[in-house]
Amino acid sequence: MDNDPDLFDHVEPAAYARRSDPGTSHSAAEAIKPDVTNIEMAVARAVMHNMPQGLICDDICKVTGLQWNVASPRLKPLRTKGVLALLYDPATNKPITRPGKSGRPQLVHYFLRWPDAR
Repeated sequence: MDNDPDLFDHVEPAAYARRSDPGTSHSAAEAIKPDVTNIEMAVARAVMHNMPQGLICDDICKVTGLQWNVASPRLKPLRTKGVLALLYDPATNKPITRPGKSGRPQLVHYFLRWPDAR
């Protein structure tokens, strides 16, 4: 893992709070900004090291030790950055899912590429 590229340095960390959230939420979002890219990196590496089968969020939590409410919000931004991707079933044109520990379907995430360094 130490040889994995650390290409998230160029990405501005993002932590979110809604305008309607109390001031404590905004303070908390600001306080975790430095760790957001580290969390994204942990999620991306977990998926990368578990190819080609891909991982659902429950699997990512098991591999990384992150809680679901910490890992899950990192998935869409990583897809948006082109690091992770979903595969679609050609018969249904719907994303491939697997049942999570709750029995409900979860999206299977696949590693695509590290972002281009800027």
